[in-house]
Amino acid sequence: MEGARRRAREDPSERAFPKKKMKKARTKESKRPSRKREIPVHLRNVLYRYLDEPDASEIVRKFTNDSCVCVRDKYPKARSHLLLIPRRTDPICVESVEDLDRGHLKSLRKFHAHAAHVAKDMISGGTVVKCGYHALPSLVPLHMHIISEDFDSTRLKTKKHWNSFTTSFFVSPQDLESALERFGTYTQDNSKMRMLLKTPLRCHRCRSEQINMPSLKRHIKSCRRVQTLPAKAK
Repeated sequence: MEGARRRAREDPSERAFPKKKMKKARTKESKRPSRKREIPVHLRNVLYRYLDEPDASEIVRKFTNDSCVCVRDKYPKARSHLLLIPRRTDPICVESVEDLDRGHLKSLRKFHAHAAHVAKDMISGGTVVKCGYHALPSLVPLHMHIISEDFDSTRLKTKKHWNSFTTSFFVSPQDLESALERFGTYTQDNSKMRMLLKTPLRCHRCRSEQINMPSLKRHIKSCRRVQTLPAKAK
């Protein structure tokens, strides 16, 4: 024992490690770099089921034609929430809006016309409906959300859910077509898009900030302000 103490005095590396520092060092060493949670491939591709297995989608299907299929969202974020999906044979059956170019405009306009028809049928009793794409979709192939703006659903649970429909993360058909016409492609800052999902919760009508989802949902039920669209630049 005396020999060990003497060696410790001569060589600092032999000294006993204080308990608090030892605990801190172990904690630090045990930390591993966090991995981003990714959606398994079989879930990410789940929408193809509606295209490849028509019999399996009869319960959720709204309509189908030669170019697209319209189904009810399995996890609706509003009273009415549909998905419009292009068929595999359609040129716009790509993964996301970033895969589109000017050559897709003809097919895209036809696709948007179908969406407008579906949205028109959903409008009743003052219901407001919006159509658009998620900038960074969690599922493939490309699909359009056609959703009522009541956002009255138990499936609407998180800030990410809310901001994916009420910020510029939600790409309108008009903005997409305009970008393809002007630039030939649709480009976006993906890091900025991800940050939009983390922005404060705001009412989509009056833009007032809410502290959490329960508070936001209560506010929406009482907020009667009509959302005004920005004036077009002359």
